[in-house]
Amino acid sequence: MTEYAVVNPATGETHARYDTFTDAQVEGALSAAQAAFEAWRTVPVAERARMVGRAAAPSGAPKGAGGHHRPGDGQAVRRRGR
Repeated sequence: MTEYAVVNPATGETHARYDTFTDAQVEGALSAAQAAFEAWRTVPVAERARMVGRAAAPSGAPKGAGGHHRPGDGQAVRRRGR
């Protein structure tokens, strides 16, 4: 497998390196993503919300302590129109 490098043309500094993939590898990844989407879309919205909430909650936070907060002020973000 070869690499793709992201290089700053002004400095010549390499900022990142990424593996390149064959067409077959890309097709395999896309097929796997499509299959995952097809399974995910059958999960009821309420269950998806619970799963995403658990994934987004900081580890060690009490159950149900999710929510969107602005960093530093402790205030919940209010969405307009809701």
